[in-house]
Amino acid sequence: QPLLEVAVVGSAEAEGRTWYALQCAFWRPSVDVRRAEWKCHRRLGQLRKDLHDPVKEAFGSEPYARHFGSAPFASSWKLAAAEGRLRGWFQALARCINFADAPPAV
Repeated sequence: QPLLEVAVVGSAEAEGRTWYALQCAFWRPSVDVRRAEWKCHRRLGQLRKDLHDPVKEAFGSEPYARHFGSAPFASSWKLAAAEGRLRGWFQALARCINFADAPPAV
């Protein structure tokens, strides 16, 4: 079974905005030891609109709360805690995907 890994590895200020660095990997440990790895930078609003919101909609409210209740997504009004919350949320997302608990749309 393929595995996904997403880690928030930091943040940086650029042009008056906070950008979060994501280190991602995808691999199939039972077939191949090579990993596809990439790093990207996204703003919190981008992550919410393009990833969090569609994931939440695909899960539905009760399953989403069950899988992500202890790992809430980052709040734009609590930016000091955003990086830690993003780490927890991405860990929960990868866990759902890796254990086949995520809906096919995710």
